[in-house]
Amino acid sequence: MLEMRSRIVGIVNVTPDSFSDGGRDAAATLAHMERLAEEGADVLDIGAESTRPNAQLITPEEEWQRLQPVLGEARKRLPYIQLSVDTRHAETARRALNEGVDWINDVSVTPDDAMLKVIAHTTCKYVVMHALSVPPTKEHTLPEGVDVAQVMLAWSERTLERLSQAGISKDRVILDPGIGFGKTPEQTWDLLRKLPIIQKNLTLTWLYGHSRKSFFGTVGDGTATARDMETHMVSAYLAAHNIAYLRVHDVAGTRRAIAVGKHLAEKRD
Repeated sequence: MLEMRSRIVGIVNVTPDSFSDGGRDAAATLAHMERLAEEGADVLDIGAESTRPNAQLITPEEEWQRLQPVLGEARKRLPYIQLSVDTRHAETARRALNEGVDWINDVSVTPDDAMLKVIAHTTCKYVVMHALSVPPTKEHTLPEGVDVAQVMLAWSERTLERLSQAGISKDRVILDPGIGFGKTPEQTWDLLRKLPIIQKNLTLTWLYGHSRKSFFGTVGDGTATARDMETHMVSAYLAAHNIAYLRVHDVAGTRRAIAVGKHLAEKRD
């Protein structure tokens, strides 16, 4: 039987301007987190600054004002769940780690020295995303005709080398190819098609954040919240290729999709 080892990262937005959800107060956010945990999330990733196209970037202090009412209480209520905070700011990362979070999901284009210093002095998992700009723009994408799989592998080597020099060991690093960031829809589809090439290096740990992204518009015309079917199909595909982490909005649906894919892959006499 083919063993699928993907874990589910549930998306939690405490932003007023997320492309898909958001706008919840602290009480509603905590209830949402408890529901995602009950549905089978392995990690909950909390974001307080939207990175959707045309989003308004905020200061570290504004970001912390949104996060603070949630993090401490979440740690108390969900001691068995790994908590992640996605941020571009070293000061936010430091504060979040002091509240007991397990991961920092760095959504900057290039991690700065201040962030690397914070991460190096902890034992947390550290997610680094490939991007050309944050927020993403349609004008700033990889060149046409580029081999996106080779771009990802070359980027991963450079990234791991820089992190190693900063004192962050490879076993703590999770790489995110940045779907929706600096790639055209066709380049994103090509990236998904070339998973076997990327997965040849089995020592790399990848997280894919494909949930409800706009590239699904090439196969449907639904709004972000209507893209869960497409998301589930890609999630099953990613799980079949043993991508370590799937970052999604609909945890229950993703778990069902993975279960179906696993059942289909079973070898029977």
